[in-house]
Amino acid sequence: MAVCTCACQPIPRPFQPFEKTVSLDGTAIERNHSLLLGRVEGASVELESHLLTSLAAELEALGILSSRTASNRGSMTLWGSLTKQQDHEIQISWKILDPGGEIAAIFEQRYVIREGVLKELSQNAASRVQSLLADNSEVWLGGPTRFVVFLPPVDGAPGDGKSSLTDAMRASLTYLDIDVITELQENMMSVLGSVATTTLNETELIEIRWSLIAYDGEEIASVTQSNSVPRGTLDGRWGNVAKAIAEAGAQDIALLIRGYEKGAGVNP
Repeated sequence: MAVCTCACQPIPRPFQPFEKTVSLDGTAIERNHSLLLGRVEGASVELESHLLTSLAAELEALGILSSRTASNRGSMTLWGSLTKQQDHEIQISWKILDPGGEIAAIFEQRYVIREGVLKELSQNAASRVQSLLADNSEVWLGGPTRFVVFLPPVDGAPGDGKSSLTDAMRASLTYLDIDVITELQENMMSVLGSVATTTLNETELIEIRWSLIAYDGEEIASVTQSNSVPRGTLDGRWGNVAKAIAEAGAQDIALLIRGYEKGAGVNP
């Protein structure tokens, strides 16, 4: 994600991505055709984080939704186990578990440690996951089904955030095969975005909350993103910051939308 400037102040690198939490009503979501990225046993916390972040990006490029935070009892899970074969070589054994916890597929990777190996490893792993899931795409990934939600303008954002963040989230969800409409219709789910700012000396705490609202008006789940930035940073144009925030939050929102809609179809 690119780092941009806004209001003549540099965006601090920790701003991207926002710290993110997901809260959901587990009883409301019955199925979720998605991939939960589990642990990579044997890897350091830092290596595990870099590897799974890179893998998630490669999976997204292949049209496969994945998350480290949003899941329910319909999700599949990808687990890894890393071992060091020699001083310069690693091996990762992967297994895909079905929603019942049974092993659905396994594959292994062996790579020489060198510059750029993480991206190569992630690309290869994502491609192999795609191949293993291809035969069951209608079952696991929801096939060609598209979902529709209402997303009104974001509330409370300073600067041009109301328009730029709204547009960015609509674009991010559309990219993930979630159709977004701008007028509320009957029996339509909604995604409501709101921004709250708290001034702390020379910084501001920015909190963005995306709420998934069911047909009856009840909140099903929420995704909250937060971070501190220099005061006034977002009083003008948000630019690429809006895109970065939307892309970071859209993955989890899309998973939750799919999960709820699939659950509604299974248990009307």
